[in-house]
Amino acid sequence: MRTCEPVTLRIAAQGARLEVEWSDGPTTPFEGARLRAACGCDECKKTPPREGIASFTIQDAEPVGASALRVKFTDRHQTVFTLDALRTLAQVPVTRPASPSARLAPVAAAPEPGPSLSPPPGWSLEGAALKKTFTLASFPRAIGFLAEVACLAETANHHPDVDVRYNRLTFSLTTHDEGRVTEKDVKLALLIEGIAP
Repeated sequence: MRTCEPVTLRIAAQGARLEVEWSDGPTTPFEGARLRAACGCDECKKTPPREGIASFTIQDAEPVGASALRVKFTDRHQTVFTLDALRTLAQVPVTRPASPSARLAPVAAAPEPGPSLSPPPGWSLEGAALKKTFTLASFPRAIGFLAEVACLAETANHHPDVDVRYNRLTFSLTTHDEGRVTEKDVKLALLIEGIAP
């Protein structure tokens, strides 16, 4: 088991609080209102949730791969937090080297210069895009993995181009408005790797 991994997830106080017990010891409570306010998806950025509404009640929480947690609210809104981001939100130190995904906010707008970026392991640089093909056991598993990636991409506010061929998914990551690979693409590739089956 890697450090900083949730051991137990409990929804307490009739959904008003999520309690996460971590493998390295601490148990941290997250108020529903605080989690909802920390959501970085486009919907919440355009129309921030109003305080005191029922949407702050947590309906469910579940792991997304090995590096993130999906939180669902009773108003059907959901968001994905990286484990490092949850520990940062809880002000609990991350006890392993921080990953590039250890943020609640969308990926930084100021990219690094293209030449200094190298593709993550398993990804290739093809033209102005990072690419990787994942082969899954079946079509339903491929679509399930794609749905998990969609949640991460929405939270990061950076979306991949995807080619679906039965049980194969090919992701292509580029920053379209700059016409090249930027730090946003590398960070999203690392997030995808973190939840890959």
